[in-house]
Amino acid sequence: MIMDFNITGLRNNIFYRNNLYRDYVFEFDKLRNFFSYDYRLPEQYKARADFLKKTYDKDIKNNLCDELYDYNNSFGCGKKTLENIDILKKEDSFTLVAGQQPGIFSGPLYTIYKAISLASVSKMLSEKLNIKIVPVFWNASDDNDIDEIKSINIPSGSLEKISIDIPGYLSRLSFSKMVLPVDEYENLARKLLDSLQETEYKKEIEKFLSRILDIMMNAGKNNGFSVSRFFSAILSHLFSDDGLIIIDPELAVLKKFSRKIIEFDLSKQTEIHGSIDFNSKELTALGYHSQLSLLRDNLDFFLNTKNAREKIKISKRGSFFIHGYDSKKSEFSLNELKNILFKNINDTALSVITRPLLQDWVLPNIATICGPGEISYFAQIKDVYTFFGIEMPVIMPRLSATIIERKIKESIKKIKLDYETLELFPERQTKAILKNMIGFDINSFLAELEKEMHELVRNKKETLRKHDIDGDGPFNRIENNLKKEIEILSKRILSEYGRKNSFVVDSINKIYNNLLPNKNLQERSVNVFDYINRYGFEIINSIKKKLDPFDFRHKFMEIA
Repeated sequence: MIMDFNITGLRNNIFYRNNLYRDYVFEFDKLRNFFSYDYRLPEQYKARADFLKKTYDKDIKNNLCDELYDYNNSFGCGKKTLENIDILKKEDSFTLVAGQQPGIFSGPLYTIYKAISLASVSKMLSEKLNIKIVPVFWNASDDNDIDEIKSINIPSGSLEKISIDIPGYLSRLSFSKMVLPVDEYENLARKLLDSLQETEYKKEIEKFLSRILDIMMNAGKNNGFSVSRFFSAILSHLFSDDGLIIIDPELAVLKKFSRKIIEFDLSKQTEIHGSIDFNSKELTALGYHSQLSLLRDNLDFFLNTKNAREKIKISKRGSFFIHGYDSKKSEFSLNELKNILFKNINDTALSVITRPLLQDWVLPNIATICGPGEISYFAQIKDVYTFFGIEMPVIMPRLSATIIERKIKESIKKIKLDYETLELFPERQTKAILKNMIGFDINSFLAELEKEMHELVRNKKETLRKHDIDGDGPFNRIENNLKKEIEILSKRILSEYGRKNSFVVDSINKIYNNLLPNKNLQERSVNVFDYINRYGFEIINSIKKKLDPFDFRHKFMEIA
């Protein structure tokens, strides 16, 4: 059953991760020079498609599509996905891309919001521009930030953490190299199910996970599979009706294509880092942060050795260092390095600087859907695209949202909490609401009390002086203590009122635990399966149906 939502768009700073992202959404003209296209204008997507018709090498996707077909089929993708791969093979088709590093059970909610944006926008642009656009989700399996992916949070009173057990010897490799036995995924599924409340949808989740594990094992993965492939399978099945194509840089054809990116980085290192430095200074001068902190004297890709994904460092002599590749030596000449890299091309991994180049070279990509961090990255690498000989696509913000459940909505209404004041964290919010509920102006009452007390002390001090009695010292101490005691009285009034109206304190704690758990955005803290357990898998389709792809404000989605 399709759910309904009441949507409110918010501008509060707290819902926009940094001021660059906020200005990207509300004052894009300030940042226009750092990007190739204006994402707000539908005609810009048409202009990008026209550019690709003239410049994109169609032979590339012909080589890519066969492997995409096999890869997506390996975890039982839906019929629509295979149809979309066939469409992509045709000359007159394009892609819309979103990407994310793997996370267990899809990771935080914002990954789902990226995929929702991807499905909705690709469909909308296909109809509006009368061209074929397929949704492609880039599984960033080359990454290895283990802390970002090893656990998810499920609200159960407080946030309950569900973690995957990744052995130490795997934890420094790329995600695509982190292969775990099937029973680890079965244990993980059990942990998730045990953490969820008993609802009418829990059995559906259990069947969903069992089906995926069965498919993976039947596909010859009985001995185990990588955390990145498990992520691909979950996402593919959640969005099977949308025909989401999952692409993984671990594919052999992409490793082969990445050779050109690596050669580019080796030959243009000075220009690449110089341009990023320049844009970083330009952004800083405008009052923004620099998202890309360049590692000096490091290449913009990695090599997975037996034990870790290793950086490749450049010496002042022009030689290169790879830790852990060879037990006998760690310093190599340029030719030696190339031999190592191209002999072990499947063990290379691109960085945040070079990965987008691979994506937008091998795919006829009209736009990339991004979150706040990615938009900040892209603001620094427009010139890197130019050096490589391609053009940055349209960079479009993803859906950003907070789900407001009925009980939370009732609590908000009962205590008359204003969404615009949510930047006040619980303690200050409680104080402000209680002051409003008391029925008189506490600040005026206390200011008047303090004034009257000071006047009384001064009058009594003068009376003693008239009788030649020096009481200045004690009276001064009384005055100095007055302000402190007034503050204590203020807290006592609020505490006493709060005790009598404990539902206010409880309501505020409940609201903040739901909307801003651990003082973080809900979309960055909570996993989608908690909501699926309460509302069914249709919650994803329901959000899609209510989404206006060109409303880029953070949305409060109240369940009607």
